Amino acid sequence: MVQISQSGAAISGTFDNCSFHGTVSDTSISWTQDAQQAGIVCRVAYPIFCLREGGIELFFIRPKTGSIAGTVSGTKISASGSSTFDIVDPPTGQSIGTIQFTLGLSLQRQ
Repeated sequence: MVQISQSGAAISGTFDNCSFHGTVSDTSISWTQDAQQAGIVCRVAYPIFCLREGGIELFFIRPKTGSIAGTVSGTKISASGSSTFDIVDPPTGQSIGTIQFTLGLSLQRQ
């Protein structure tokens, strides 16, 4: 779920429980995930499962950065971007690598 608040050209809000800030104009929108997150969901590592030849492998990932840009047309927002996650070593909590996802959004302004 995405929640966006606007004040002039400045926007802020949450995307998938992570806070962001950015700008909006008549026809474009862009935002970047905030470096310091207040919400626990955006700071904690969570598991993902990967199928491998030898079975299932468990990884833990934690949100790191993200950015999205797109267009505004009437009440619709179409955007795309990427999110980077740290791959976390469960015993130490330290990052041992990164993984990046690309995403596309189609939002309806309310």
